[in-house]
Amino acid sequence: MKKSLLLILLLCLVIPLVGCGKEEDLRTDAVKFKEEYESLNKTQDEDGSLYRTITIDEENPIVYTTYEKLSSLIDEKKNFLVYFGSKKSKYSRSVVPYLIKQAKNQGIDVIYYVELAKEETEEGVKAADVDDMYYQQMMKKMNEKDVTDSTLAVFVNGNLAGKSSIVSTKQTDGNMELTKDMKDEMTAKCKQIYITYNSNRG
Repeated sequence: MKKSLLLILLLCLVIPLVGCGKEEDLRTDAVKFKEEYESLNKTQDEDGSLYRTITIDEENPIVYTTYEKLSSLIDEKKNFLVYFGSKKSKYSRSVVPYLIKQAKNQGIDVIYYVELAKEETEEGVKAADVDDMYYQQMMKKMNEKDVTDSTLAVFVNGNLAGKSSIVSTKQTDGNMELTKDMKDEMTAKCKQIYITYNSNRG
């Protein structure tokens, strides 16, 4: 009897700790995302232009991931959202505040995030991960040769169910002042992807 009570007490202590650990991971990614993007506010890019100043809610659903992890989710036939962007991308910096705001409005808990990286080669600039096996698998699933910056995609049962470049078609330059029409278009694009995800939740 004493052993059973001891076991129950131990379980009561361990289970909350495991739960807290998971919550901490999500919180850390959310804060990391906010800090990485906001760290470039009022600084200059390589061309001498100022990065767009943005503010990101600390309570956001961003979870950093890898192509290997995404490949596993596909193999496991999971439903998930993934956003491909870069803190240095002028277009991603235009999109992100509306991506986050609409996610909160639609009750989205997790958006996997891939920080895109480019590297210089003899053939020119290419994705740093282009030779990675999992990157290639992901591109095959998305019917792409290379992932486009500021793309939001939704997978249902491990299959691509929708994707969109969230950038407004009216934004022809990354440094443009965002008009109401641009903001509305970006919001609508995000909402459509989120609706597809929510309509397939178990």
